[in-house]
Amino acid sequence: EYQIDDEPVMTQVTTHGSVLNDVLKQIELLNNADQ
Repeated sequence: EYQIDDEPVMTQVTTHGSVLNDVLKQIELLNNADQ
């Protein structure tokens, strides 16, 4: 079963969002390096 007792769902969403933002920043840096 999927347990969400330890941390709120919003916290999990925020964490995933932060990871996604980090990836997007890395991609943006790579794109800028190409120019």
